[in-house]
Amino acid sequence: MTGWNAEGYQGVLTQYVESRLPRWIRRYLGVSDVVQSVFFAASRSTDKFRGTTDAEYRGWLIRIAERKIIDSLRRYQLREGADPKRILLSARSPGQVDAATPDECVSSSELARALLESIDTLPAEVKSVVISRYAGDMTFAEIASQLDMPESTCQRRWLEGIKLLAARLNGFQP
Repeated sequence: MTGWNAEGYQGVLTQYVESRLPRWIRRYLGVSDVVQSVFFAASRSTDKFRGTTDAEYRGWLIRIAERKIIDSLRRYQLREGADPKRILLSARSPGQVDAATPDECVSSSELARALLESIDTLPAEVKSVVISRYAGDMTFAEIASQLDMPESTCQRRWLEGIKLLAARLNGFQP
């Protein structure tokens, strides 16, 4: 890691994760666990960092942290028995640190609502694959096993669902 000392960002990352990680999930996952996994992921993929400034590096680490938090929300909300579609809405909370403007928050919320409504209109066999893939964070092999179908059928249904969602949301104006 030439020129970049990830450990020098521990305080910034800890503060960021503390502000974003919901209290209910902390009984399963500590703030320090997320920060540690960010450093591990960053150390394994330093070749993917393309920035040149300190601020760009900090932003890159925060994006990794955001993905770790979202993945944890998906995993633990499913464990808690939450409706998988609602996980899509909870991945970005209204009070988040990087929310730019109130208008953008409203637009994001309206888009999420439109997406959920569009998911509800998908054919049942397609909807189950799309929800399992994104909200359940499952691989095609896992979905195929769960739904007792060939993996290729699973992939085809997922692609069909994505195309249908794109068509329904094309031109969405909040």
